[in-house]
Amino acid sequence: YETNPETRRLVDLARSLEGLARHAGVHAAGVVVCDEPLEGLIPLCRQADKPDVITQWDGPTCEKVGLMKMDLLGLKTLSVIQRARELVRRKTGKDIDPDALDLKDDTVYAMFRAGATDAVFQFESEGMKGILRDMQPNRIEDLIAANAMYRPGPMELIPTYCKRKAGKEPIEKVHPLVDGLLAETMGIMVYQEQVMQVLNLLGGLPLSRALTLIKAISKKKKDVINSEKPAFIEGAGKNGIPAAEAEQLFELILKFAGYGFNKAHSTGYAIVAYQTAWFKRHHPAEFWAATLTFESSDIDKMGQYMGAAKRDGVRVLPPDINVSETQFSVDGEFVRFGLSAVKGVGEGAVQSILAVRRTEGAFKDLHQFCRTVDRKAVNRSTLEALIRCGAFDRCGGGHRAQLTAVLDEAMASAASEAKDRAAGQMSLFGGATGAVAPPPRLPDVTPWSQEMVLAAERETLGFCLTGHPVDDYAVEARSLRWPRTLNLGGLEAMPDRTPVQLCGSVAQIRERIVKKGRTAGRKMAILAMEDGDTGKAEVVLYPDTLDKYAGVLKEGRVLVVRGSVQTGRGQGASIAANEVLEVDAVLPGGVRRLIVALRQADMENGSLMEALQSVFRTHRGRCPILFQIEASAWSLRHFTVEADPEWSVTPSHALVAALREVVDARHLSFDPRPVEIQDRSEEHTSELQSRQSI
Repeated sequence: YETNPETRRLVDLARSLEGLARHAGVHAAGVVVCDEPLEGLIPLCRQADKPDVITQWDGPTCEKVGLMKMDLLGLKTLSVIQRARELVRRKTGKDIDPDALDLKDDTVYAMFRAGATDAVFQFESEGMKGILRDMQPNRIEDLIAANAMYRPGPMELIPTYCKRKAGKEPIEKVHPLVDGLLAETMGIMVYQEQVMQVLNLLGGLPLSRALTLIKAISKKKKDVINSEKPAFIEGAGKNGIPAAEAEQLFELILKFAGYGFNKAHSTGYAIVAYQTAWFKRHHPAEFWAATLTFESSDIDKMGQYMGAAKRDGVRVLPPDINVSETQFSVDGEFVRFGLSAVKGVGEGAVQSILAVRRTEGAFKDLHQFCRTVDRKAVNRSTLEALIRCGAFDRCGGGHRAQLTAVLDEAMASAASEAKDRAAGQMSLFGGATGAVAPPPRLPDVTPWSQEMVLAAERETLGFCLTGHPVDDYAVEARSLRWPRTLNLGGLEAMPDRTPVQLCGSVAQIRERIVKKGRTAGRKMAILAMEDGDTGKAEVVLYPDTLDKYAGVLKEGRVLVVRGSVQTGRGQGASIAANEVLEVDAVLPGGVRRLIVALRQADMENGSLMEALQSVFRTHRGRCPILFQIEASAWSLRHFTVEADPEWSVTPSHALVAALREVVDARHLSFDPRPVEIQDRSEEHTSELQSRQSI
């Protein structure tokens, strides 16, 4: 700087810029409120490319000059509640006001206590579900406290709260003046409002100064804290509290004030959570239809929520050209997929379809559909998407392969008829007869395989609706415990490096090149895997693992992945794979015996037993068979019979598929064999470093 003129000029320019605003930021929800026009008080401007007027001062400055600043947050959950309310009113004729709900409905709290809070506002994370199961809430105050404490810092108070609530630990006394105030939260200062009242009641500080002190504590402003401490001790003395005790109380307040959460905020959120849970408990179909409507753009959440709806007894039905509405709707006790959520179907196409349905009634078949809808709004790609997702499955007969094969002919026929009608209208002497030829017979083509059907649904809907590849492997998946088989919905809550196994289908394969480290320049793969019920998981195959198992990777294939959870990469939790195996490669070493559950009457059914013996003969091996018999006698509920060793089988998917033709899949299971897990922490660390270098 002293010797180089160019450096001097550069640094001088930088100094002139230092401290200036780099750009104008706008608070996402901040609103300034005043009782007179703002242009007479503060500088204003307009946002670039937007009509909104904004202040040229930041929020704290606006507050300093006496203006009120409020954060008005838009919550999608409020729209979900309103949509559920509308669907209930449409179905039952009753208008349920969410703000008038009874906050003492124990059936709703039972759902919270069980942790069955998927899609419940603020309470759907796995961590929060665990807290609810520990806390066992039975009143709105418990939900308010859980909301306030589920944050870094105050989370350490949760076990104490739960133990005191369950009577396993006594509620400690703070001081007779404030013990009643803290009774609601088991003697713990949870809320800012409580801390303010404690400062006021014990130390005589006015509430306004108490609020200032709380803000100073949260921002660690020691000068403000130290200036208020003497006033508190003096006020406590007037209440008969010795100085030494007052000082201890002040230190206790300092500890909790740093944790304190605004109770009004937590209460508002807890009430919204209760309202969503109430609709979920009492009107599950309407609740899930509303939730899926507002989550339709998030494929991962959609898959997770449809699994949760299924567990609630609410099935999501495929789109139907004659039933579906724009959004997800209620069809009996089920949810019907909305047309606007089908990929490739635009808003104009949906409105055209619904307009024809309103005026002419239900569509009879694909040909009549093509004749009546607006061909500009509903083009070929739209029609193909509707066929592939199953929207025409109940319209005029015919399977998806037939409808796809006849699509071009149906569109051409509709165009020709439209041209003839137009010519007839313009002819001076002619006239349209109005006769409509019956639709031609559908071509005799091979129906799509289940794999093709599911692939088409995944392409147009984002997931499979009429089934899932993992469904065929339900018996095997239940039996592979190694020692922990992962429920994908619980991945985020699992600690780093936890050894896990999952059985799922490969939804997507993405390849990447490692840029740095020991494996630089080599390929790795990232799999999106689904278990058909609880959601998706990202599985990472680092180069060495990919080289070993590349041959089994194929989209749509059901595989068993063994590895460990990896977190802390800023991208959510994933699984670092150590092994990727086909199910048949895992079963022989992973199970000890086959269990077949039958009724006593089944054992006397000759044809049934012969069918079982035929399957056993076809799949001979070394895995013993155990029959679990439901007894007909009152004295016994069930008893077991071990089959002769000559009937032992080889565990495989083919064996299970053959048995499912004879007995219900729910009556089949394997007795899993415990497996020891090797410590691969060094390998995991090396792989994690490779992942971070991509």
